[in-house]
Amino acid sequence: MNRYLKCLFAMSLFIIFCLNKARAQNEPHKDFERSVGIGLGLDYGGIGVNFLGYPSNHLGAFLGLGYNIIGLGYNAGLKYRFNNENSKPHSTSFYALAMYGYVAAMKVTDSYNNTTVYQKTYYGPTFGLGFDRRGSQYSKGYWSFALLLPIRNSEYQNAIDYYKPQIKPLPVAVSIGYRYFL
Repeated sequence: MNRYLKCLFAMSLFIIFCLNKARAQNEPHKDFERSVGIGLGLDYGGIGVNFLGYPSNHLGAFLGLGYNIIGLGYNAGLKYRFNNENSKPHSTSFYALAMYGYVAAMKVTDSYNNTTVYQKTYYGPTFGLGFDRRGSQYSKGYWSFALLLPIRNSEYQNAIDYYKPQIKPLPVAVSIGYRYFL
């Protein structure tokens, strides 16, 4: 595992622990909100799943695991909801997120003999904004949408320049998924 991912994961656990302790001392008990989502996007590791837990009403931590075009893609990060304490359970909730992990995957094949010439997964931070939409207070899940800005390093840009793909990657990414409450 990359040392930055380990650091982010450790910080996430520490923040969750601290927030959970502070909440337990200052508020009446509320359930720890947990959900698992299936979707497409960097926060799902490509095409995959995302595990999310909110120890407080606003701040949550997540881990996404999925398949990118090369293999396993993963991301871990924090999600901050901008909702207030009196939000209706079937309303739209806006959020911001920050994560570290997979930001791009590149696979170059030789079309003449169908062999892989180059393949690599690139890692870095990603920031984004999105919203969650729950249909009714009785639904067992909700839709989640986000616009993400991956920070891709110069090594990735050099590979793009060297291989000159016919389709240039967009500077932003989208995420869409459906989350189920656990």
